[in-house]
Amino acid sequence: MLETPALWVALAAMLPLMAVMAWSDLKVLKIPNWLVLAVLAVFLVCGLWGLPLETFGWRLAQGAIVLVIGFLIFAAGGIGGGDAKMAAALAPFVVPVEVLPFLALYAVMTLFLMAILRIVQHFARHETTGWMAVDQLHKPPRERVFPMGLIFAMTVVLYMSVHVVQSLI
Repeated sequence: MLETPALWVALAAMLPLMAVMAWSDLKVLKIPNWLVLAVLAVFLVCGLWGLPLETFGWRLAQGAIVLVIGFLIFAAGGIGGGDAKMAAALAPFVVPVEVLPFLALYAVMTLFLMAILRIVQHFARHETTGWMAVDQLHKPPRERVFPMGLIFAMTVVLYMSVHVVQSLI
């Protein structure tokens, strides 16, 4: 992970960005390009500050690999384009040896947040809320999508927070 001061700054910068991403994806089922670029900018600044140059380069390569994989999945109709771009922007923050634990955390957050969203949809099923993630219950099942930005936000904030807490110990 990043050196301690850079990690703290990165987390502080990422908290509002992740909140905006979760809100946007719940509200309109979109992750704006400016948000993807802002997340990438946080990594570029904090990564150059808190990582050795060689590690920084490998982390950028990791993001490029995730971008290619994400666009392949997007082309197959598996995820949205914003999801693919955001996954690539977030990938450099993940320590390569921690990819499996990160994916396990992502899976747990997916199950948890899917259950929460389904409960909210159930209680709002007879009214329109103005939140596309909630209101899509009225669509046929094949047309429904899950706001992955919400999962990305929660997973990354938890992951980085664990590293901040570890830096204090």
